[in-house]
Amino acid sequence: MKSSLKFYLTSLVIIILNSCSKYNDHYHSLEDISSKEYYSSDILPDSLQNLYGRWNLIATSGGYSGSGNGKEFDYLVFKKNGIFGVIKNEILIAYGKLTLKHDIHTTYLNFVSIKSANIDLCTDPVKDINFINKDTLNLNAPCCDRFNIHLVRNNP
Repeated sequence: MKSSLKFYLTSLVIIILNSCSKYNDHYHSLEDISSKEYYSSDILPDSLQNLYGRWNLIATSGGYSGSGNGKEFDYLVFKKNGIFGVIKNEILIAYGKLTLKHDIHTTYLNFVSIKSANIDLCTDPVKDINFINKDTLNLNAPCCDRFNIHLVRNNP
């Protein structure tokens, strides 16, 4: 009996230690995240530099009904070197790093959540970048019956 208990406790400790992420997952503010946390230099090409800044969520669309899934967060922030954060009620609910995916005609943003939330951006993280103008941005799902995110730049 004692050997079984020791085995289970040892296994539990090993599982807990192995489940630790190599990234910090305890940031409370985007300002706490170093610009070198995920990349040593900027990953976005010049054509996407307008992405950086704070974007207010104005609507979502898509899904089976086409009407979206409501306002899951207040704003999305993009920082240099591929850092993003999602804010709701002035609380950082999700953050992580951006990666780029390319196909023949399109470059997609992939939101790799280090701290995740139960929002579309974390559960369906690949989005097509569509600037309507310098202050309006749509992050569109690359395929059918998924959700699109519509944002406007927040100019403090």
